[in-house]
Amino acid sequence: MASAAVNFVKVIEEYPCLYNNKLPEYSRKDVTDRAWVEVAQRTNTSVYDCQNKWKNIRNGFVRSLKPTPCGSSTKQKKLYYLYDELQFLLPFVKAIIYTNEPDNIPQKEDSNESSSATEDVPYTQSHTDISYTKKFKGRRVANDADKAIIDYIKRKETKPASARKMFLLSLLPDVEKLSAQQMSKFRLKMLLLLEEIQAE
Repeated sequence: MASAAVNFVKVIEEYPCLYNNKLPEYSRKDVTDRAWVEVAQRTNTSVYDCQNKWKNIRNGFVRSLKPTPCGSSTKQKKLYYLYDELQFLLPFVKAIIYTNEPDNIPQKEDSNESSSATEDVPYTQSHTDISYTKKFKGRRVANDADKAIIDYIKRKETKPASARKMFLLSLLPDVEKLSAQQMSKFRLKMLLLLEEIQAE
C-alpha cells in the first residue's frame, strides 16, 4: 500500500502543472486534463481515482503540517507517512497551512505570520538598537511547517541547476504546443534516439 502511494506521488511530481500554481499551465484545463490521462495510464487507474487519490494525499499532507493550537495538550504530530516524498510540494502549500480549508489558498501577509509568532514577547528598545531579552516566558518556537519549508529552500539553493536540466526545460514551451498524437510520436523518437546514442 505504502509503496504504491510512493510510486503514485513520484509520477505526480513529474507533472508540475498539477501542483505548481505559479505555472501558467496550472490554470489550463487542456494541459491538466492531458496530464491526468497520462498519470492514469502510468498508474493503471482511472483519471477520477487518480484525482481523488491526489486530493486525499495532498490534503492529508497539509493537515499534518498545520501547527498545533497554542495551549493545546495534544502531543507533537507525527510526520506524514509520505513526508519525504512530498517535499517538492512545500513551496506551493505554505499559504494554506494556516487555514482550516486545505482546498482554499488565501493570500496571507508574511508580516501577519511573523507577528503572530512573536506576540507577547518582552523587549527593550533604544534609539539606535532594538534588542530582545535573552530569557523570557512565552517564547514560541517556529512550527514544523516553517522549518520544513526553510530546509527545503536551503536545499534547493545549494543545488545549482545543471546545464542538462536547463536545456530540457527550455524545450518545454514547444513541447506543450504538441497535440496528443504529436507528443506520442515525439516521446517515441526521443527514446529511440537516446537508446541509439547510448549504444554508440
